[in-house]
Amino acid sequence: FLKALEPPPLDAVIEAEHLLRQINALDRNNELTKLGRILAKLPLEPRLGKMIILGCSFLIGDAMCIMAAASCFPEPFEMYGKRLSWKHRSFAGERFSDHVALLACFNAWEDARMSGDDSEVRFCEMKQVSMSTLRMTWEAKNQLKQILINEGFPEVCLEWQTFNNCGPDSKLDVAISLLCIGLYPNICIYKEKRKVICESRAALIHKSSVNCPFGNKDCTFPSPFFVFGEKIRTRAVSAKLISMINPLQFLMFTPCSVFAHQDLVKVDEWIPLKMKFQTAANVVALRSAISNLIVRTTSEPELILDPPPEDRELLHIVQQLSEITAAGASVNAQEALQSFRSDGPPPPKFYRGGGHFNRNDGYDFRGRGGYHRDYQGRDGYRGRGRSYGRGGYGGFYDHRGRGGYRGRGRGQW
Repeated sequence: FLKALEPPPLDAVIEAEHLLRQINALDRNNELTKLGRILAKLPLEPRLGKMIILGCSFLIGDAMCIMAAASCFPEPFEMYGKRLSWKHRSFAGERFSDHVALLACFNAWEDARMSGDDSEVRFCEMKQVSMSTLRMTWEAKNQLKQILINEGFPEVCLEWQTFNNCGPDSKLDVAISLLCIGLYPNICIYKEKRKVICESRAALIHKSSVNCPFGNKDCTFPSPFFVFGEKIRTRAVSAKLISMINPLQFLMFTPCSVFAHQDLVKVDEWIPLKMKFQTAANVVALRSAISNLIVRTTSEPELILDPPPEDRELLHIVQQLSEITAAGASVNAQEALQSFRSDGPPPPKFYRGGGHFNRNDGYDFRGRGGYHRDYQGRDGYRGRGRSYGRGGYGGFYDHRGRGGYRGRGRGQW
């Protein structure tokens, strides 16, 4: 680094070395370990690469590659309002996770793509997602998988799988746990409305998140703890790409500091946990076993398909502790979802000036009716009857919206 034309700041170099030692990518002689050499070949942040490698041990390498690749590009969801629509939120199921929503959306798109180009286009139009973003994610995912296969990882651990985001699924639980490796120290605690606490500082849930509440209302989550991809600063600081976790998951998979403070367990000096000290100590003790598992996985990838008994037991314990209810939950997922939509899902939103066919059976992007006088107007589809939207794409015809937004008479949605 220091021989580059514009060398990075010395502080950045020291911080990078500390990170590589922390994830066991550097040995005591500042030489790359086997894990470090693999991470150097992956075009990702080291933590995300380590997340994928451990995912291969649980035979969910494909899902972790998708999540890691998707985090490098803009979200594929096309927003036509201030919040994601319910057709986008439905991809998260009962998981309260933007990463699960991205995974489910990608798998559904890939399934549609297998049926041909027309099916792919219909899917993207119906679900309002960006085809170009999904295709870039697909190429990045395949690049990551090919690098791992070239390093000797079995193809079986990188095969495509289905997940149940609306019910119990141990593999999806583990995938969410592994996000703690890739995203630490980005942890936040939900407080109220859109407000979360990140490292003792207030922030907001980004409006593009599936966890962002509608309007100015409080929501209830089974767990108040989340990991997030990045913080965005505009008028306020917002946490983007957030996924709900339980505290056992980040105790297991992150190098966070843990100590007793009065009758609480304090994590990183700002996260208070009410749990038994011995329980916290037992969970933290699993870190060394997980680190040893990663060393064996990178040194002998063929052991992934036939792990020794102690590794099988470890994998089973991690699966159990990764369940969202493993640390207890104040409400179940269905009750939590109701807090988002106590009065049912919002009505579908239409473009301002939703287009219609005119009296001459032509698509003229004009029209009358719509939101005026109790959402009622005389002209709608084919010139008469019920109006749908703000009177016919008025704004797109002459940039003034002739007719469209000031309809007359009565009609209805």
